Amino acid sequence: KIGWQNGGLGFEIMSLNSKFMVWSVRKGIPVKRGLIVKSINGIEFKDTENRSIEELSKFIGTFSPGTSVIVEFTNGKKVSVMTQRIKK
Repeated sequence: KIGWQNGGLGFEIMSLNSKFMVWSVRKGIPVKRGLIVKSINGIEFKDTENRSIEELSKFIGTFSPGTSVIVEFTNGKKVSVMTQRIKK
């Protein structure tokens, strides 16, 4: 799972059927469980791509913790959050 936070609020995503889906949401963040990530900072994740959570982790790893990113979902919703590493 990969996560973000914004003022102590946050959500986690995981890989499901080659898509990145919101897995868990902390109270107060304006996204819902089950939303599919379309892009992060303008980099799109197409449905036809076979992406694993390891690939997403490497991509997110290019951002230092505390970096602001914009996550866009397939329903058009966008949120600006800070990157954060989540311990397993």
